[in-house]
Amino acid sequence: MTEIQKILLTLIELATFNSFDGKKVVQDLKAHSGLWRSVLMNREDPVFVLRDIQENHYNVDVLYVWSSGQDDEALESLARSWGPDAVSWDEDPRNTLGAYGEALPNILRLWWD
Repeated sequence: MTEIQKILLTLIELATFNSFDGKKVVQDLKAHSGLWRSVLMNREDPVFVLRDIQENHYNVDVLYVWSSGQDDEALESLARSWGPDAVSWDEDPRNTLGAYGEALPNILRLWWD
């Protein structure tokens, strides 16, 4: 696991709110690391994240999980156990182009209210 991913997992742990349990999510992700390549938690509108950082609050509500492709059913089942309000897959490579134009297929998107 990269240093950046470790930092992002720490931020996810700190993002606990409403029905989202960041510590549980990170614990499960670490226990099932073969199911995913990388994870990132953010907001569709990152201005709220910027605003609330000064209050030591990581105001995020969307978890993106790039599947390893090993077992997408197991990954989705695990993710649903975290109680998200919405679960969807974005498999359209036009929506998931990486910095070098590389498509990132099989992105699982989880949203909490």
